[in-house]
Amino acid sequence: MDLVDAHVHAYEYEEEDWRAIAGMGGRVIMVAVSEDLESSRKTLGLTPPPNVRLFNCVGIHPWNAHKVGSGEIRALEELVGENRVDCIGEVGVDKRFVPQTWEAQVKVFEKMLVLAREHGLPVNIHAAGAWREALVMVLRHRVERALFHWYTGPLDVLRDIVDAGYLVSVNAAAEIQAKQRAIIEKAPLENMVTESDGPYEYRGLRLSTTLLPKLLGIIAELKGEEEEAIARRVWQNFTRGFIAP
Repeated sequence: MDLVDAHVHAYEYEEEDWRAIAGMGGRVIMVAVSEDLESSRKTLGLTPPPNVRLFNCVGIHPWNAHKVGSGEIRALEELVGENRVDCIGEVGVDKRFVPQTWEAQVKVFEKMLVLAREHGLPVNIHAAGAWREALVMVLRHRVERALFHWYTGPLDVLRDIVDAGYLVSVNAAAEIQAKQRAIIEKAPLENMVTESDGPYEYRGLRLSTTLLPKLLGIIAELKGEEEEAIARRVWQNFTRGFIAP
């Protein structure tokens, strides 16, 4: 089966991680997100194994928004103009973990949305505790393609995301996170993709691209579908959300 990791910090993977991913068999699509100018450059310089196709994202994570100045924003804009960039991310807003930097987050996120709109790129969004606010900003800036990663927000906002034609990604943490399993049950398959957010330690579980087959099994069980059918649907959704027509 072709696998899709729609949100992964690939620049943080070590050699042993890449070996494990190379040994998975089949094709793996990885949407490689960045968090600042330095990590964006690292992402653009990655050379993955032959079975992996990277979709490179550059951006400023909301946790870093208060640290960046106009010079770093301009440098990031230049990266987009000078390199093959497939999306803008990880960008967004966060009221759960860093509410004290809200104004800086909004300012940077809006700049990232303008950049995405100008270049016709999708956005890969972090919106912990601020799902509604992030959606409003995306719609206001008329961004055509957006992914709300590791969605665990309210069901009414989920419906609005779906109605707008955007995607949500569900995380391999569903193995131990009841809230994520609940979203899998409620979210329509037509708007769902898979992700790892690896490499990341979540409540004792090391999240990695290698957990995607297990995640597909969880989705298949909760949706009452075959794993291969889920994988095909995720692939179709990814294509719609990340490959420009």
